[in-house]
Amino acid sequence: TFDTFIGNTANSNRSYGFSSIAPNNYYSGNTVNANLSDGIRMATGSNTNTITANTVNSNGGSGIMIISVSGCVVTGNTIASDSQYGIHLSSAKSNTVSGNRLSQNVQAGIGVIGGAFIGSCTNAVVSNEISGGDTGILITGRSQENIITKNNVTGSVINLLANLGGNAQVSLARNWWSSTDETTI
Repeated sequence: TFDTFIGNTANSNRSYGFSSIAPNNYYSGNTVNANLSDGIRMATGSNTNTITANTVNSNGGSGIMIISVSGCVVTGNTIASDSQYGIHLSSAKSNTVSGNRLSQNVQAGIGVIGGAFIGSCTNAVVSNEISGGDTGILITGRSQENIITKNNVTGSVINLLANLGGNAQVSLARNWWSSTDETTI
């Protein structure tokens, strides 16, 4: 559809701040706060959207939810204090999540979430700053073959990284887990 959403405010809505099932849209410079559900939600059909340089805080669901979508780029966003995940990839494939600043999101900074039959696969989670919350990066279900590298994860209450599905990822290397010591990394 090639629509652009730039410089808008989506606060205190009864559902989502932004929600899309359309491909090829651009979301930038928006302020998305205190919505009852997810701040920005890309659902089935909303492939190849770009979500960049938004401020997303204190939403009742996840800050940014990518569900059953591929080819989205989520970069340069500031995301804090959401009730679930800062960024939530659910059964999502081949998306790029990079250069985001995530803090104090309750369940996890970034969730790479899969179910019993479909996982989040072949996503790139690279160079994000994640602090606070229960878990820095959470991987569940059948999620596999993701590249998770060069992230700086600090101050999580329970886990810096939890791969609960136990499936192989392409890379979990070169992340900073509350340390810059090369032996720890």
